[in-house]
Amino acid sequence: MLVPPPDRRQYAERMVGQALVFLKAQADIMRAYDANPGEWTRIVPSVPVDEGWHAFLKRSQPYLAFGEEHAGRYIHHVPVLDEDILSGAALARTIPALHAPGYYVDMEFWDNEGAGCCPPECSSPGGG
Repeated sequence: MLVPPPDRRQYAERMVGQALVFLKAQADIMRAYDANPGEWTRIVPSVPVDEGWHAFLKRSQPYLAFGEEHAGRYIHHVPVLDEDILSGAALARTIPALHAPGYYVDMEFWDNEGAGCCPPECSSPGGG
């Protein structure tokens, strides 16, 4: 197995870490919606965080287990790109949603416009 140089490996680990922060926040939103339908905050990953999410998706068994443990169900990933994302409004809403429960937000991974894509739960509370 080819191991990237330490600086690239550290970056990749941080990127996946931020993907986990995003997914945990998404799971929190899903659980809150299950408890109180109608309350929904749309959050989206940044481009590098979405890349980390894709890396996690490729490990299907741990990814499924993560969703079941944290969200109570699978966290789907279906690319969506709309004006809310393109304008940066969705990403601007995401950062406070990550900070609110006290998650560590590494701004290097969130400082860009728009987002790569987002799960259907972003626009459809019943998804999942």
